[in-house]
Amino acid sequence: MQSKSIHLLLETFLERIRIPVRVYYAIFACVLGAIYLQGLMSPLLLQDAARDAAQVLHRYKTGQYAVSDGIVVWLAGMSFELLGISAFAFRLPSFLATLLCLYATYRLGTLLYTKKTGIVATIMLASSCWFVLACNDPRLDAILTACIVCAAWQMVLLVANNRGLHAVMAGVAMGIGYSAKGSIAVWMPVLVVGLYILQQRSWRKGMRLFPWVVVAAVTLALIAPMIYGYHGQVNRFVKRTGPVFYLHTFFRAFLPWSLVCIAAYTKEISYRFRKGLRNRKREILTGIAPVIAVIMLTLLSTKWPHYLHVTFPLLAIFTAAFLLRCRTRTKDRLIVSQQILATLVIIGIIVLCDYCLPVRDLPTMTGILILLSVTVFFLFENSLGRTSKVILMSLSLGVFLFFVMTFHYYPEALKFQAGRALAARAAARKVPVDNVYSLAGFEACYDFGFYMKADIPLRTVAQVATSPAPHYLVTGPEGLEQLTTLPVRIDTLEQAVNYNASSFNIGFLDPSRRREMLSRRYLLHVTPE
Repeated sequence: MQSKSIHLLLETFLERIRIPVRVYYAIFACVLGAIYLQGLMSPLLLQDAARDAAQVLHRYKTGQYAVSDGIVVWLAGMSFELLGISAFAFRLPSFLATLLCLYATYRLGTLLYTKKTGIVATIMLASSCWFVLACNDPRLDAILTACIVCAAWQMVLLVANNRGLHAVMAGVAMGIGYSAKGSIAVWMPVLVVGLYILQQRSWRKGMRLFPWVVVAAVTLALIAPMIYGYHGQVNRFVKRTGPVFYLHTFFRAFLPWSLVCIAAYTKEISYRFRKGLRNRKREILTGIAPVIAVIMLTLLSTKWPHYLHVTFPLLAIFTAAFLLRCRTRTKDRLIVSQQILATLVIIGIIVLCDYCLPVRDLPTMTGILILLSVTVFFLFENSLGRTSKVILMSLSLGVFLFFVMTFHYYPEALKFQAGRALAARAAARKVPVDNVYSLAGFEACYDFGFYMKADIPLRTVAQVATSPAPHYLVTGPEGLEQLTTLPVRIDTLEQAVNYNASSFNIGFLDPSRRREMLSRRYLLHVTPE
């Protein structure tokens, strides 16, 4: 009897201190904001991002901007001009684009469904793995994605309202997007609005000629210089992969919402078989447009993971609408699947932080333990409604994962990237940056030049052999081996281990195999004999 009374008192106490759901969302928004700002303010650059930063730095130092460089290079160059050369200035345009992407996703979700759908879609997009990484790495096409979703939003408004401003804004968005990546910025929004007109049967509104002439004129005016600049150029960066490449990319990049999105497609396919594609009770563009886009991207010979990211705002809206309307039984299954996913992710993070890359920083350890506790709490919290439980459980898992990646994994992995260490040692030795070169055709060290705030030109093996004056070279083991065959004297001033932290390699995470995954970069002083 006494234990039962204590239990009732405890339940009454918990009921009185129950935190409103809005407070949870506000707290998670603050933590996500801190994660975004940490990534934005960090002075460290991943190696692949450093390569693009080195390209921007070269254009900035030489003033030789080209039309074909694209909007990412131009905006980063302007940021360097205003804020100085830094990782913060390089990331800032993409960070601002992610904010625009969130706003446009909210507005498009609200327009197609309800305000609540727009809010949930924004939460899903903001807490997806890709979105957090896109705030830190301009290579992940945040500007392109923002332009596509803005153009789609404005063209749907154009069909509904027939206002000239929407036509101009859609054209501007597609034109800027084209300069970021190419034709996908045009055909993706056109596909979305075409599906919208098809399902709504808004033939009279959709076929008004003048607004679409304005859209086409503005778009062509902005992309004409880019088409001219691209003329005669050859794409040298080719990555060919299997037909399921985008499937496993989606599963990783859309975490922690991947399983919910897959469930949404499963239910939608079943619904369409019963009701047909032309049923107007549910829109189809946010579900079908990403599928068509992936099919078209799969047919290309060149495939990169970030091509898929342009579909994520539409996927977020599609998944949010499904989650808000699905039945209780479906939500119960989603809760179980998300609990299994969360358990696997938590186990992986514990292994990462305890065995692979042990946490030694007390504030980071404290943050990890707090967020781990919060995640576990939501896994087993039963007082929430089913929809809120799925959202908060997934959101807490995403925040926990991204906190670990931003505050622990990347800072630790970047310690094995050679450029920053070599740049610091070169500065300590007072090495003249105008006499430092990178050996062409061999291992690169892009982040070295960026941290030196200097444009490091290339020098071929033949130029090294015939150079009459001493100079400095940055290269790797293969380059060093080639230099030993030349009639020059080589002094190794500094060397550092190197690992491309942009990749996620199991061998690197295993301490017993990590040495095999590491290479080296050298700062050499070369003098003619």
